[in-house]
Amino acid sequence: MSNIEMQIETILSSSKLGRYEIVKLALEWILVNQIKEEYKKVNHYKLINMALEDIIVKYVKN
Repeated sequence: MSNIEMQIETILSSSKLGRYEIVKLALEWILVNQIKEEYKKVNHYKLINMALEDIIVKYVKN
């Protein structure tokens, strides 16, 4: 497990948001951002990580 995966797992387990709510936000983030030119060539694994990182910074850590 990579460092970012361990960080995400730790934050998910201590989050006030439920796991499913975070997954739903990540899916919405991906749907909105994958049409942008800068994200079109990003592989799915990286796109998911980017979504989770963005959600964690905006919604979970605050």
